[in-house]
Amino acid sequence: MNKTPIGTEFIKILNSINDQLMFYLFSEEELKRKLRDFSDDVEDHFTTHVFAKNKYSLKIHVRLNELPKFLKDNRKLTFGSYFSTSYEVVKGYLIRSLVLLKDINSSTFIKTTRDTPEMTFIETLRFSHCNLPDQELIGTLAYLRLRRNHFTHHNKTLAPIFKDLIENNGELLNAFWGSSDTCIHLDFSKKDITNFSENETIELINCLRIITKEIDSCLASSLSMNGCLDYIAQEVFSNKPVRMNIFIEEKRTKKLQYFANQYFGLNCTVAQASLVVNRIGVR
Repeated sequence: MNKTPIGTEFIKILNSINDQLMFYLFSEEELKRKLRDFSDDVEDHFTTHVFAKNKYSLKIHVRLNELPKFLKDNRKLTFGSYFSTSYEVVKGYLIRSLVLLKDINSSTFIKTTRDTPEMTFIETLRFSHCNLPDQELIGTLAYLRLRRNHFTHHNKTLAPIFKDLIENNGELLNAFWGSSDTCIHLDFSKKDITNFSENETIELINCLRIITKEIDSCLASSLSMNGCLDYIAQEVFSNKPVRMNIFIEEKRTKKLQYFANQYFGLNCTVAQASLVVNRIGVR
């Protein structure tokens, strides 16, 4: 599969956020287990006494029987925060990927600015004569952006634009993801989107990861082979200029072929790589 180093970098970040969410769930389960182990006669005791060795128990200072409510409220904030952070990571990818496109396909690149990150991305691809990802992926990004906004702005009601998207495109997005093999089971048509359940949060982050992978593959398929090889050679060889000979040429050619596959999923020929190593990083 085609890919870009930008996509690889941001997917790793999304994987890390998912791992952190799993750690949070692990920690929460351990706290719940500990609370279950306490006898009923300590429910009226304060956290300051029961968790005397915890330096933060004084900051909370509530009765033990109030902790479940804290857990519930914390879940809403924590799950929403993990989701919002994941969206911001994808937004960062959309911005950085267009810089990469400009660097590699400079002769055909046309930056087209729109009101939203996902529309700026897709319209820049369109005007730059690139392959386009499924429109439903862009529609899903719009949904996720608006849901992030709803959470971070503490909105009590749905913004009109979000309400329209849910009513007009929710079922279409359900059909798209329901017919894929991604195992995404989100309901894009529901309007009760304030709270985040455990499974839903995991699915939202996974959805963002899948979208990033798909649109990155689509972008990568439009990148010029020569542009990719020049991009790698500039990064790897330009700051180490050498007097070229047959041995250095062979070594650098193999290195460039390796990085072309690692960075972009490309299989370039010896001839293609050799032309570049004889032009970049030589003196």
